[in-house]
Amino acid sequence: MTSVSVIDTVSNSLVASARVGTSPNIVAITPDGNRAYVTNSGDNSVSVIDTATNNVVTRVGVGSVPVGVAITRVALQTLEPTAPTNCSVMVVTCGNQATLSCDPVPIPNSLVLEARRNHTSQVPPPFQGVGVTGPMLPDGANGVYDAPIEPGDNEFEACDVAPSFVRACVWPVPSFGPDLEGCPGNPTPPQPLVPARRCIKEGCQPRNGRCFCQ
Repeated sequence: MTSVSVIDTVSNSLVASARVGTSPNIVAITPDGNRAYVTNSGDNSVSVIDTATNNVVTRVGVGSVPVGVAITRVALQTLEPTAPTNCSVMVVTCGNQATLSCDPVPIPNSLVLEARRNHTSQVPPPFQGVGVTGPMLPDGANGVYDAPIEPGDNEFEACDVAPSFVRACVWPVPSFGPDLEGCPGNPTPPQPLVPARRCIKEGCQPRNGRCFCQ
């Protein structure tokens, strides 16, 4: 399916069809009713429709498999996005999640975290969007928390994305972690044995290299 149907709500009849991208999912209408935004999960894009003519005026490439879109009520005279600054990524949960922190991006823009695995090919693989924080914070989005990543992802990109889907990104973003101690394949190392003499001196009972105190 590559089209969106326009239906007259009075007569429930089809009045027009707009040709969009592959596998359209969700439609969002601007508050003034002049534009409709359609997510195309089949080709990673968003189609913008002029509702006066029911024609697609542009198609914007976005992250992988977009399945939702929303229109902010904040005035859309958005500042042109600029690459986020002072960003870093902490990889946690045995390498399965990542948290991004940056200086706040201007409202109503969103902050997006993208990830990929280190590569050796001449043509690097594309980054995959793994997490986003929308314009919900008083001073602007400044972090993406606990975004799911693939084990082994170790290259990260941070993007400031405007409501118009214009984006500006910074890469590489320095990353830290993960601490694999206790994770599958990386068992927690045994605790050092406690000398019996020290154990008794502390008023405890030595047993199997450990101190047991009442």
